[in-house]
Amino acid sequence: MIAADIGAGSGRIFLADFDGEKINPSEVYRFDNNSILLRNTLFWDFLNLMIELENGFRKASLKARQGVASIGIDTWGADFGLLDKNGDLLSNPVSYRDWRTDRVKGSIYEIIGRDRLNYLNSSLTYEYCTLFQLYYVFKFQSELARLADLYLPISCLINYFLTGKKVVDQSVLSGSQFFNIRDREYRTDILKMLGIRDSILPPVGDAGKVIGSLKKEMAEKFGLDSKTIISQVCSHDTASAVTGIPLEESGKECCYINSGTWSMVGLETKDPIFSPEIFKNNFTIWNTFRDRTITLKIFNGFFFLQECKKIWDKEDRKTTSYPEFYKNILESSSSRSLLALDSGSLFDTNKKMPETIQDYYKRTGQAPLLSRDEIIVSLLQSMVLEYKLAIDELEKLSKAKFKKIYMVGGGSLNRVFCQWISDCLRKEVYTGYPESTINGNILAQLFALGEISSIGEGREIIRDSHEEIVFHPENLSEIDWSMMLEKYIKLKKSNK
Repeated sequence: MIAADIGAGSGRIFLADFDGEKINPSEVYRFDNNSILLRNTLFWDFLNLMIELENGFRKASLKARQGVASIGIDTWGADFGLLDKNGDLLSNPVSYRDWRTDRVKGSIYEIIGRDRLNYLNSSLTYEYCTLFQLYYVFKFQSELARLADLYLPISCLINYFLTGKKVVDQSVLSGSQFFNIRDREYRTDILKMLGIRDSILPPVGDAGKVIGSLKKEMAEKFGLDSKTIISQVCSHDTASAVTGIPLEESGKECCYINSGTWSMVGLETKDPIFSPEIFKNNFTIWNTFRDRTITLKIFNGFFFLQECKKIWDKEDRKTTSYPEFYKNILESSSSRSLLALDSGSLFDTNKKMPETIQDYYKRTGQAPLLSRDEIIVSLLQSMVLEYKLAIDELEKLSKAKFKKIYMVGGGSLNRVFCQWISDCLRKEVYTGYPESTINGNILAQLFALGEISSIGEGREIIRDSHEEIVFHPENLSEIDWSMMLEKYIKLKKSNK
């Protein structure tokens, strides 16, 4: 199987074998996925994206001695392409980071209040979502809107060009703001209120099904057999990531942290945990694999550290590996200063990130941190405290008491960071599954191929295929997490 995971910055192609008991995914290709600013519009280079997929699929096909049975593709959410009545792409997709959603949010909230929009969709509104982008097209690009015959999210657009089939799955619709999470159906009434034709909506299919076989010309380009199928995986990478975490089937005993550029803290259930308090606490609800639902909170993760690392690498004229970047961080380290991760002032693009952080310390009456290692510790421990608050909130909203935290993503590779989370939250932290998005992509393909019959069976395979690492809370931690939490809460309140 080939699993393609494409984010809003880079893409990765993995090849995986399944012997009936275990999977062994390995990365075969990686590429940049860059946006391009032209005449004040931030476009994605979709044609180059297809070229890079061809490069990756060809590399994978050369390594697959017995051929490739299936391909699955997940991508970032929100963005899409528009097809005309002939099935041709009308223009390059526009990035969710483009300014156009800022221009229309006021108009949308005048027509449909934000609280009402949350309620109609059963999910929290993010102003870069698909609805806001489509509204811009229909309000300000009338010719493009007139020619548009079908809308397809990026992952589904790729699947269409590979197979000719036009279908979308629930996971990528979850954040669109015109799809009801509880009823699992389009909210065409929202589109009509905003003057968006609902005829552009594609049919909805389930993850874990076959979309179709590769077109003959595509198979020849990739060096693959035309019998190779494209499987419908959870198209949204977040949903694939949760699918690939070996959560227990017993219910509300464990939650998860997906720790990367963005941090996501959530709980998977079959029935949505729906209440007004969900949105008041900035949690949202999305659909994932088939009948599964996640309640999650999204906030800044390693973004600030990544931005610091870029600056420091330039200053040192070398690229530092992440193990080297963290090598001086001791488990007993305790930061004198913290950062509220939701502070808007940390996004001051006129300054370098380390300078922006130092300004924040001064402005909030904290001690400046002069060394790089001190800044790294400060950012990591601020993240730990944000996880603590999010999981405490999630326990209240779900009326659950979590015994375990499954942690995936790049942050799960940092042993000191994981131990801090365990100590601060007084819970066991389970790691060893950093590539959960790839695992979830592969699990859905196995389902489509008829190799597994349930998500529980697939998660057992994932568990058996990896070496699990467990962090236990230490009773004699040298860090006073209670004191630090009190300080962090005060910082967050001062930001409001």
